[in-house]
Amino acid sequence: MGTLVRIHVIRRSRISKTLTLLMFLILPILLTGANHTEQVSRGPRTQTVSDTLIVNSSPEAVWNELKSMESIAAHKTFLMKIGLPAPVSCKTEGEGVGGKRTCFFEHGFIAERITEWNFPDSMKFEIVESDVPGRPWLDFKDASYTISRQDNRTVVTRTTTIISRLSPAWYWRPLEAIGVHTEHEYLFEALKNKLEASK
Repeated sequence: MGTLVRIHVIRRSRISKTLTLLMFLILPILLTGANHTEQVSRGPRTQTVSDTLIVNSSPEAVWNELKSMESIAAHKTFLMKIGLPAPVSCKTEGEGVGGKRTCFFEHGFIAERITEWNFPDSMKFEIVESDVPGRPWLDFKDASYTISRQDNRTVVTRTTTIISRLSPAWYWRPLEAIGVHTEHEYLFEALKNKLEASK
């Protein structure tokens, strides 16, 4: 923004030295105001992101693939190549409410407790522990899958709720959503590949 102001305002003005001086005088006020705005808005906030996949498989087949994914492999997007955590496997211990599910990433893991287990319609997990890059700013609250039949196909919806400490929210919220959508798409591609391979 400073470069744009210099090129399009100060350089084109007949009183550029006066404008430069005014900018230096106004800058501390703007910085103080920005800091105050961030302090007021700073604090944990939640955001829920959902994505849907339609596959030519039965709900039971989808459920069986999702409940415990021994390997998760799909095409890595640009964001994953520069640091967005990529999942590699998910392991479920003890099916049903209260069971444990752990998803492993290339760097770190997320431990979940099963809070909903309705075969073959829905499963939901509460995040109880996580150790993935970005934890000082972002945490995962919960995740779920809903599965339903539509004609001869199956609709799978993945929903993830995150907790963010980044501000301002108007700037970070869309970027955080892109990150979650990317994770969902990666999981969906891996799921689709497994379902097609098992036919």
